[in-house]
Amino acid sequence: MEIFEILKDRLYQSGAPEEAAEWASIHALGIDTVVDLFGTLDPGVPTEPNSILYIFWPIADHAELPDLTILNVLVDTVVRLIQLNHKILVHCHRGKSRSGLINALVAMKIFGITGAEAVDLVRRQRPGALANPVFAAYLEALPAPARSATPTT
Repeated sequence: MEIFEILKDRLYQSGAPEEAAEWASIHALGIDTVVDLFGTLDPGVPTEPNSILYIFWPIADHAELPDLTILNVLVDTVVRLIQLNHKILVHCHRGKSRSGLINALVAMKIFGITGAEAVDLVRRQRPGALANPVFAAYLEALPAPARSATPTT
């Protein structure tokens, strides 16, 4: 499992872990929150108290957007966790479109950039990201929001 850094030392993107041993690389980066957008629970999710925040919201990588109300709440949650200095990994099956959708929206709120700029940022950090044309078109049409936080550099 290759992990891509989207926002320096705060926000990461990857495909789904295929075996329990891959949690070692997640922990090695100091990641304490995982957002799982794939259709099955990850093997070996840590169960020790206070070891990880694991958010499971399986969404489809199809020609339609997921529920925008839940999407926006999830993005706000990730932004808030970043503001509180947590490290977040967002993953889907291959670590491209679903995770890219969330991470682009997070980048928009953190940096106050347009959706098109966020798509470019995510694609620079994760080659092949946002191949889903519906997700990309949705993002590219979004104006810059008010800036929410300043990430650590």
